[in-house]
Amino acid sequence: MLYWAEGAKAQMKFVNTDPALAKLYLTLLRSSYSLDESKIRVRLHLHYYHKHRESIAFWSKLLGVPESQFGKIYVKKRSVLKRFRKNFRGICSIVYSGSSILRELLSLGQQIAQKYEE
Repeated sequence: MLYWAEGAKAQMKFVNTDPALAKLYLTLLRSSYSLDESKIRVRLHLHYYHKHRESIAFWSKLLGVPESQFGKIYVKKRSVLKRFRKNFRGICSIVYSGSSILRELLSLGQQIAQKYEE
């Protein structure tokens, strides 16, 4: 249900700003499926004030994904008007290239939703 609510529907991509939710997603995915860990990719969207090396190290340790599987960092343009949250760790995108798992997760979510439509 977590993926069905928060994940992308065209590819197996989970995007969130909450480190605990990202860790829960990968923990549940790993415990439910036999994953090829080399197929996990992470991409960060950071603001100008984030330290790139520290951010990669934080997310790598939290998620248990080697830094070598992190893609290019996207740096969001600076906003003069917007205030930023303290302790904000950026936006983390987790991609797994497993289309059969994606189909199964989406199907399960739809089945549960249909059960409660009545």
